[in-house]
Amino acid sequence: MIQEIKIKYNQKQTNIDLIVGVICAAVSLGSWLYGASKFYFILAVSLVYLGSYLYKKKRNYFEVRHSGLKKDLGATIPISEIVQAKIFAGEYIFKSGKNKIILNRNMMDKESIPVVEKLISDIQNKTSSNSRLKPLPGLQFNRVYN
Repeated sequence: MIQEIKIKYNQKQTNIDLIVGVICAAVSLGSWLYGASKFYFILAVSLVYLGSYLYKKKRNYFEVRHSGLKKDLGATIPISEIVQAKIFAGEYIFKSGKNKIILNRNMMDKESIPVVEKLISDIQNKTSSNSRLKPLPGLQFNRVYN
């Protein structure tokens, strides 16, 4: 049985968003105090970074529920429809008949990487025992002669 898992965003990147947002806000405040007329751009940049920080702190990057797998702002795949789960080039890929979820290893919290790899191995064991992978209809292979 697959348990419920919540994977957060990478904390290092989240903290960098906070630091850059605070620095830009300080520069914008300093520009305003010294009478610069174009401090609005720096203020807007600081608001974008602070908004990104708050969003990443509040939301999860990836969730595993009893109903299925869900990536933040992405597709949802029911667990029963997963055909393939694999690790390729530093990304975790979950495929169903219609949808595909690709998780970037650098975007998720470092402590949760072993949890996701265990999830992939559990799904691979489940799909290999079910043997849900079937050849496509009409697919033919030609012999190659030397």
